Amino acid sequence: ALTTVMIENAELASAYKKHFETVWRQESVVFKGMKEMKEFFSSIPDAIKKGGEYLAFGVPPSADKYASLFVKMMEKMEKKHIKQRVIFDERAVKQITDCKKFSLIQTKTMPQKYMSPAETDVYGDYVAIILFGDEPQVFVIKNKEIAMSFKQYFEIMWKIAK
Repeated sequence: ALTTVMIENAELASAYKKHFETVWRQESVVFKGMKEMKEFFSSIPDAIKKGGEYLAFGVPPSADKYASLFVKMMEKMEKKHIKQRVIFDERAVKQITDCKKFSLIQTKTMPQKYMSPAETDVYGDYVAIILFGDEPQVFVIKNKEIAMSFKQYFEIMWKIAK
Protein backbone atom coordinates (compact mmCIF):
# COMPACT_ATOMS: atom_id res chain seq x y z
CA ALA A 1 0.00 0.00 0.00
CA LEU A 2 1.21 3.47 -0.86
CA THR A 3 1.13 6.06 1.90
CA THR A 4 1.61 9.80 1.53
CA VAL A 5 2.54 12.10 4.39
CA MET A 6 2.14 15.88 4.17
CA ILE A 7 4.58 17.78 6.37
CA GLU A 8 3.34 21.21 7.44
CA ASN A 9 6.46 22.12 9.43
CA ALA A 10 9.12 24.03 7.45
CA GLU A 11 11.98 22.86 9.69
CA LEU A 12 10.97 19.21 9.42
CA ALA A 13 10.32 19.46 5.66
CA SER A 14 13.77 20.97 5.18
CA ALA A 15 15.38 18.15 7.17
CA TYR A 16 13.62 15.52 5.02
CA LYS A 17 14.59 17.29 1.80
CA LYS A 18 18.24 17.42 2.90
CA HIS A 19 18.02 13.73 3.81
CA PHE A 20 16.53 12.82 0.42
CA GLU A 21 19.16 14.75 -1.54
CA THR A 22 22.01 13.18 0.43
CA VAL A 23 20.63 9.64 0.10
CA TRP A 24 21.03 9.83 -3.67
CA ARG A 25 24.76 10.41 -3.22
CA GLN A 26 25.28 7.94 -0.39
CA GLU A 27 26.51 4.40 -0.14
CA SER A 28 24.29 2.19 2.00
CA VAL A 29 24.04 -1.35 3.34
CA VAL A 30 21.02 -3.65 3.51
CA PHE A 31 20.65 -6.52 6.00
CA LYS A 32 18.01 -9.20 5.33
CA GLY A 33 16.76 -12.11 7.40
CA MET A 34 17.03 -13.07 11.03
CA LYS A 35 20.75 -13.95 11.00
CA GLU A 36 21.72 -10.58 9.55
CA MET A 37 19.26 -8.81 11.88
CA LYS A 38 21.09 -10.35 14.87
CA GLU A 39 24.44 -9.26 13.44
CA PHE A 40 23.14 -5.75 12.87
CA PHE A 41 21.82 -5.28 16.42
CA SER A 42 24.94 -6.76 18.00
CA SER A 43 27.08 -4.30 15.98
CA ILE A 44 25.30 -1.12 17.13
CA PRO A 45 27.01 -0.76 20.53
CA ASP A 46 30.41 -1.20 18.83
CA ALA A 47 29.62 1.68 16.46
CA ILE A 48 28.92 4.12 19.32
CA LYS A 49 31.69 5.74 21.32
CA LYS A 50 31.72 5.31 25.08
CA GLY A 51 29.37 7.91 26.55
CA GLY A 52 27.63 8.39 23.18
CA GLU A 53 23.92 8.32 22.48
CA TYR A 54 21.52 5.98 20.69
CA LEU A 55 18.14 7.25 19.49
CA ALA A 56 15.27 5.16 18.17
CA PHE A 57 11.76 6.11 17.17
CA GLY A 58 8.73 4.46 15.68
CA VAL A 59 9.43 1.17 17.44
CA PRO A 60 6.36 -0.91 16.50
CA PRO A 61 4.73 -3.71 18.51
CA SER A 62 5.84 -6.16 15.79
CA ALA A 63 9.38 -5.59 17.11
CA ASP A 64 8.40 -7.30 20.38
CA LYS A 65 9.25 -10.70 18.89
CA TYR A 66 12.85 -9.47 18.58
CA ALA A 67 12.97 -8.27 22.21
CA SER A 68 15.82 -10.62 23.13
CA LEU A 69 18.05 -8.90 20.53
CA PHE A 70 17.23 -5.51 22.01
CA VAL A 71 17.91 -6.66 25.57
CA LYS A 72 21.38 -7.94 24.56
CA MET A 73 22.04 -4.66 22.75
CA MET A 74 20.89 -2.60 25.75
CA GLU A 75 23.12 -4.64 28.08
CA LYS A 76 26.16 -3.87 25.89
CA MET A 77 25.21 -0.19 25.75
CA GLU A 78 24.77 0.00 29.51
CA LYS A 79 28.32 -1.38 29.97
CA LYS A 80 29.67 1.31 27.59
CA HIS A 81 27.67 4.06 29.34
CA ILE A 82 25.73 4.83 26.17
CA LYS A 83 22.61 6.89 26.79
CA GLN A 84 19.51 5.71 25.00
CA ARG A 85 16.26 7.49 24.17
CA VAL A 86 13.53 5.48 22.52
CA ILE A 87 10.05 6.41 21.29
CA PHE A 88 7.79 3.37 21.14
CA ASP A 89 4.41 2.71 19.65
CA GLU A 90 2.35 2.56 22.85
CA ARG A 91 1.40 -1.05 22.02
CA ALA A 92 5.05 -2.30 22.22
CA VAL A 93 4.48 -3.35 25.83
CA LYS A 94 7.17 -6.06 26.08
CA GLN A 95 9.99 -3.79 25.01
CA ILE A 96 8.81 -0.85 27.11
CA THR A 97 8.82 -3.17 30.14
CA ASP A 98 12.29 -4.55 29.25
CA CYS A 99 13.71 -1.02 29.11
CA LYS A 100 12.83 -0.40 32.76
CA LYS A 101 15.65 -2.80 33.74
CA PHE A 102 18.29 -0.34 32.50
CA SER A 103 19.40 2.92 34.07
CA LEU A 104 20.65 4.74 30.95
CA ILE A 105 17.51 4.45 28.84
CA GLN A 106 14.62 6.88 28.66
CA THR A 107 11.42 5.92 26.92
CA LYS A 108 8.37 7.74 25.64
CA THR A 109 5.39 6.54 23.65
CA MET A 110 3.24 7.72 20.78
CA PRO A 111 -0.28 6.61 19.89
CA GLN A 112 -0.66 4.00 17.16
CA LYS A 113 -2.14 6.54 14.72
CA TYR A 114 1.22 8.37 14.55
CA MET A 115 3.37 5.28 14.04
CA SER A 116 4.64 3.60 10.90
CA PRO A 117 5.61 -0.05 10.50
CA ALA A 118 9.28 0.99 10.38
CA GLU A 119 11.67 1.80 13.21
CA THR A 120 14.41 4.37 12.75
CA ASP A 121 17.64 4.21 14.76
CA VAL A 122 20.20 7.02 14.87
CA TYR A 123 23.67 6.55 16.36
CA GLY A 124 26.92 8.30 15.53
CA ASP A 125 26.90 8.98 11.80
CA TYR A 126 24.49 6.10 11.13
CA VAL A 127 20.77 5.94 10.40
CA ALA A 128 19.09 2.54 10.25
CA ILE A 129 15.56 2.00 8.98
CA ILE A 130 14.22 -1.32 10.20
CA LEU A 131 11.28 -3.26 8.80
CA PHE A 132 10.08 -6.04 11.08
CA GLY A 133 8.28 -8.77 9.22
CA ASP A 134 8.51 -12.42 8.29
CA GLU A 135 11.87 -11.58 6.72
CA PRO A 136 13.16 -8.54 8.63
CA GLN A 137 15.20 -5.96 6.73
CA VAL A 138 17.49 -3.15 7.81
CA PHE A 139 18.62 -0.32 5.55
CA VAL A 140 21.70 1.43 7.01
CA ILE A 141 23.12 4.76 5.83
CA LYS A 142 26.41 6.12 7.10
CA ASN A 143 26.38 9.86 6.56
CA LYS A 144 26.90 12.64 9.08
CA GLU A 145 24.40 15.04 7.43
CA ILE A 146 21.65 12.45 7.22
CA ALA A 147 22.24 11.41 10.83
CA MET A 148 22.00 15.06 11.92
CA SER A 149 18.73 15.56 10.03
CA PHE A 150 17.23 12.46 11.65
CA LYS A 151 18.47 13.62 15.07
CA GLN A 152 16.61 16.89 14.50
CA TYR A 153 13.49 14.97 13.55
CA PHE A 154 13.90 12.75 16.62
CA GLU A 155 14.10 15.82 18.90
CA ILE A 156 10.81 17.12 17.49
CA MET A 157 9.18 13.74 18.03
CA TRP A 158 10.67 13.51 21.56
CA LYS A 159 8.97 16.82 22.48
CA ILE A 160 5.62 15.54 21.23
CA ALA A 161 5.80 12.02 22.70
CA LYS A 162 4.42 11.20 26.16
